[in-house]
Amino acid sequence: MKCAVYIRVSTEEQAKEGYSLATQSDKIVEYIKGKGWTYSQIYNDDGYSATSRRRPALERMLADAAQRQFEAVLVYRIDRLSRNLKDLIEIVEELAKNGAGFKSITELIDTTTPEGRLMFHQFGSFAQYERELIIQRTTMGIHKRCFKNHR
Repeated sequence: MKCAVYIRVSTEEQAKEGYSLATQSDKIVEYIKGKGWTYSQIYNDDGYSATSRRRPALERMLADAAQRQFEAVLVYRIDRLSRNLKDLIEIVEELAKNGAGFKSITELIDTTTPEGRLMFHQFGSFAQYERELIIQRTTMGIHKRCFKNHR
């Protein structure tokens, strides 16, 4: 199977969670080689948030999918692709329309199977939930600092 590799970090995530681009690509390439597959390209969105679909490498990857340059997109974790369930669904549907599946190497996600599609929706929901918690905590922290500074 010919795969595409998609990796992404925002600067904040890389610092906090250790999902460096090198770690993601190394793990995915190792997984691909272990399966006896090949990869066409590594699409790298360094410093881009998963809250928007407007990312250069993501857009190139989707354009290449339309040209049927690969059969599957592999990510380290689903939240590398997006933290928005609606966007995840739209991206994966676009890939499927062009004959490409979607796989996460650390989660039970493989959209070429019914079970994998179920897990895709579950993990996608958790990714969105996590994003909303991050926003909530950040907002609370900002409000607390503002209140503390105005006493």
